[in-house]
Amino acid sequence: MLVALLLPFLCLLSPAAAGKLLVIPMEGSHWLSMKKVLVELSKRGHEIVVIAPDNKILIDSSGVYELKTYPVPFTKEDVEEHIRSTSARTFSQEPFLVRFWKLLGDYRKSGIIFHASCKSLLYNQELMKYIGDSHFDALLTDPVSPCGQIIALHFSIPSVFFLRMVPCALEVRAAQGPDPPSYVPRMFSEYTDHMTFSERVKNFLIALSESFICNIAYSPFEELASEFLQKPMTMTELLSHGSVWLRRIDFVFEYPMPVMPNMVFIGGIHCGEKKKPLSQVSGLLGEVVAVIQLHDPSECLLVALSQRGHQIVTMAPEVNSSVEASVYYTLKRMNFNSFCAIFAMSMLKHLPNANQSKDHPQKPETRSLKITELGISFPGGTHLIPAGMAPGLSASPPVVVLFLSLLGLAAAGKLLVVPVDGSHWLSMQEVVDILGQRGHEVVVVAPEVTMHIKPSKNFVMKRHSVPYTQDHLKKDFQAFFQFSFEEGYFLERFVKAYQGIKRITNFGVSSCEHLLQNKKLIRYLEESKFDAILTDPVQLCGAILAKHLSLPTVYFLRGIPCGLDFEATECPRPPSYVPRGFTQLTDRMAFLQRVKNLLHDIPDIFLCDFAFEPYSKLASEFLQQDVTVQDLLRQASVWLLRSEFVLEYPRPLMPNIIPIGGVNCAHKELSQDWCAAGWDHEAQYMAIPPIPKCGGGCDI
Repeated sequence: MLVALLLPFLCLLSPAAAGKLLVIPMEGSHWLSMKKVLVELSKRGHEIVVIAPDNKILIDSSGVYELKTYPVPFTKEDVEEHIRSTSARTFSQEPFLVRFWKLLGDYRKSGIIFHASCKSLLYNQELMKYIGDSHFDALLTDPVSPCGQIIALHFSIPSVFFLRMVPCALEVRAAQGPDPPSYVPRMFSEYTDHMTFSERVKNFLIALSESFICNIAYSPFEELASEFLQKPMTMTELLSHGSVWLRRIDFVFEYPMPVMPNMVFIGGIHCGEKKKPLSQVSGLLGEVVAVIQLHDPSECLLVALSQRGHQIVTMAPEVNSSVEASVYYTLKRMNFNSFCAIFAMSMLKHLPNANQSKDHPQKPETRSLKITELGISFPGGTHLIPAGMAPGLSASPPVVVLFLSLLGLAAAGKLLVVPVDGSHWLSMQEVVDILGQRGHEVVVVAPEVTMHIKPSKNFVMKRHSVPYTQDHLKKDFQAFFQFSFEEGYFLERFVKAYQGIKRITNFGVSSCEHLLQNKKLIRYLEESKFDAILTDPVQLCGAILAKHLSLPTVYFLRGIPCGLDFEATECPRPPSYVPRGFTQLTDRMAFLQRVKNLLHDIPDIFLCDFAFEPYSKLASEFLQQDVTVQDLLRQASVWLLRSEFVLEYPRPLMPNIIPIGGVNCAHKELSQDWCAAGWDHEAQYMAIPPIPKCGGGCDI
């Protein structure tokens, strides 16, 4: 069923009819993972053509696609022997330098085989003529061998990459994603994202050696591409033309790394099918099978279940040393492949509405609801936390889905909401209302004086007093927003920004101070035993309450001034291509524009110091411990980011950052007559996707 998650990306070859897909696959396990997708695409009516060398090993003929082969100078036996020898050396325990030189030889031999195969294809005039005459809609390929991408560029075909990774982190550079050796371990280094200084040095040296190795392996492809395309071409430039990167990895098993907007994670598609169904969890007592990636909080849960009469069988991968045997449960260690298969198949089986929603993109508010409900239903667990980030809810929501499904705990919960007034609340309100309609008990805490936060039948409203009036609040907010669109010199705008931010900050700080000093309300919150908290971190009062109440936190935000959200998630924010607020720059900047962008960070530090430091002082006094702004922000379990990369400039993301752009847009259904007309007039139909105010449409 995980294959179905890929279909929305590949089925968009044509908006209304089946399309033609050209596939240039890689041999071996690469092909086995890709074949499942081709089978599903064929069932949906797409015409698929697979092109492979005649010395293929696992790539076979099938009724679901047309297979075309071409001659190559290597035999099938030569390729099989090379794969066997390379695979054996991959898991050897020899010294690093010995492994390095053998790896260098393997890369050189692999490069020769792939290069010869690619050259045979590119200069096969019959096949090239066939591809040109066939007018394919898209090309699916594994970029470990860039031959498919050379063909895509030659015939101007959009390319979809289907990959685990590319050696030497070429996929990261091609997608302009940061790849710092300080916390992204290099291949075969055997390091985690928590490295000592000496380990970071070694990791950096391995990165340097990768450049040397990959130059040997891929320089022949660069020469071949330059010759065939009749222009200079590098590997990075070749791969940078990929439209979508379907990456066969999952952060359940991977160390955190920055990702780019066109990277889609499909980890688990390469796992084996489930042979025997797991026993069903039913009734109050019985066997509970738990796939464990968690630490202390989940162990406490298992102990509690055991004491209630459940028989607990804990499944853990052999490499997970954090899970230990206990008198409360039976520990069964499994090899990685078996664990992966059980994990992936069980997760997909229990995903809510998987069958109904697999062909339809989710609305942004639907994604927000699902992530928030996970936080409500499962209130803890430290899991795969990136270096420097505080414990909280799992950074990988599918793990929580699996855990809840197996334990049968996915019931309605209690959610505390600490919103920010204005447009922030208008975006959040729809999510809060629907959560209430789904049976969750929602409590919204807000000041007595607000602009838009009003009572609703879908949640309980708790008010607290504040020292300002409605007129005062409205006047200062109007003045601040009017300034935001004024023209003027930089220093003049800076002074006005300072004054406006200071006034707005005073409202938030004074409101938070009165909330924290309201002993009756704080006692109510302590006694209510909430499961999670939903808040906007632009004002940190909700984060302070989350820390005081020890609640998992879901942040719902557009952004935080001065890039504090980047710092809190340890997400890179290079000024060379991430424009700062109010600079009016794009991600394509000249040198002087980059300098200006960098200089904007200096006043940002000054402005945000007085804007957010009062919250640090409030938190330290209330929590009776030293607390910084970053301490408050880092405790977030999930960041629901109200941005959409259709309208935003590219920026790196971290695994627990989920873009939900569009949740703040008004929804107006298109008329059925208009939609029907779109089927008859292609230009009208193709105009539907770019309309930002259309939150839905007719079923198609």
